[in-house]
Amino acid sequence: MVLIVIFKYENGIIYIMALNQQVMDSNYQRRLDIQNLRRIMTYGRPASSEMEKEWVNKYLYTPEMQAQGLYKDGFHYGRQAGEGEGNLIIKVGEGSKTLFSSHTDTVHRSGVIQNVIIDPTQEKLKFTTDSNQCLGGDDGTGVWLMLELIKAGVPGLYIFHRAEEVGGQGSSYIANSTPELIEGYDRAIAFDRKDDWSIITHQAGVRTCSDEFAEDLAKQLGMNHRADSTGSFTDTANYDTIIPECTNLSVGYHNAHSARENQEIDYLLKFRDALVNVDWENLVTARDPSIPEYSSYGYYGYGDRLLKPKRSVREKMDWGDWEDQNFERNRQKLEKEKEMAGQAEPEEPKDLITLEITDDADDPLDFLSKGVMQMTDDEYSLYEMLENGVISEGELRDMLIDGANYDVDYEEDMVESTLPEGFEDFFDDYDMKYPQVEKDYADYEDDDFEWDDWFQGQ
Repeated sequence: MVLIVIFKYENGIIYIMALNQQVMDSNYQRRLDIQNLRRIMTYGRPASSEMEKEWVNKYLYTPEMQAQGLYKDGFHYGRQAGEGEGNLIIKVGEGSKTLFSSHTDTVHRSGVIQNVIIDPTQEKLKFTTDSNQCLGGDDGTGVWLMLELIKAGVPGLYIFHRAEEVGGQGSSYIANSTPELIEGYDRAIAFDRKDDWSIITHQAGVRTCSDEFAEDLAKQLGMNHRADSTGSFTDTANYDTIIPECTNLSVGYHNAHSARENQEIDYLLKFRDALVNVDWENLVTARDPSIPEYSSYGYYGYGDRLLKPKRSVREKMDWGDWEDQNFERNRQKLEKEKEMAGQAEPEEPKDLITLEITDDADDPLDFLSKGVMQMTDDEYSLYEMLENGVISEGELRDMLIDGANYDVDYEEDMVESTLPEGFEDFFDDYDMKYPQVEKDYADYEDDDFEWDDWFQGQ
């Protein structure tokens, strides 16, 4: 055994500490993991933004990754074809029937380079940011996990999707235009779920994964995960009629899509190690993708409030008064359980928009004259709804005058009303809404870190 002896002299006393090489290597690897994660989350990458294109081409679509087989498919944002677009795809090994999924875009309001902070005084080490935007754990964490699995040589088809946050456009392109790419796979595993326990079996009320698969995977992970029927949406939902088991796994971020978003570090590192050791090819496959199945229970978006299944799902289920009443009973029961658990003031959910209106306000829509970076999170949510035609200015003004708090089925309306089949026209004016951000990337290069050394373990 090789021992490394460290001597420290302080106040007339010599301290001696002996560390073996294994401990030193473990500490160094932990530092490198944290640094790699931090580098990914430093970049806010709205879909189709120059920041996303820059990050993808500079840090993901590298010559080294291309040499290993990484390529881009034909997806592009609306009519804006060009460098930096296309889902990024790489196959590792031969004969695998496992697909791994993440996405390159985040919900930042604009392209940004942000501080990523760790507070060492907290009981759990977490990443946060002071940018007043989201951290980007959704889905920078998923990107990191997939790179780690690739580095470990875990066989599978790896897809880094584009445009997940604006309707799952990248995965929709694959499912509709190149389905042969994913045909024959038994399982699609997304790394894009909040919390630290979920194995998603339903997305927005539609079963995409069997309970048997979730139980088998939970057993292999050995981290107290369990089946969760309250998933909202990620790219694997678009593959549910082709691939039997389509799930989404908790990666340890919390308060997604908000300025309070944080990412657990220790959970994530342990989760990475567990994923590497899963026997993916021998997991149970039980769901028949040709037979649709629905849940009336509801799902959680990015807040903490149960939502009804999507309108299209309710129509397929012949949703009626009984389902409405049962859903409300379940929701009230959950709220009561939270209060009984000591959460008298639960975290305000994302889909409940609150705006303070003062008596002397000339117009409740005066906030629209602000720049988007000066808006509060709630003001920006309203602005985005107006921009995408979910609600008119007149309707919004009436709502705000009648009562400042109102409930909007925000996620469903945003997707279903603004993304018609094909999504051809959605991004025609995207550059006008999200102007390009010029940054001097050289200022952010660390002397002791080389992204291209990721796969050499440097």
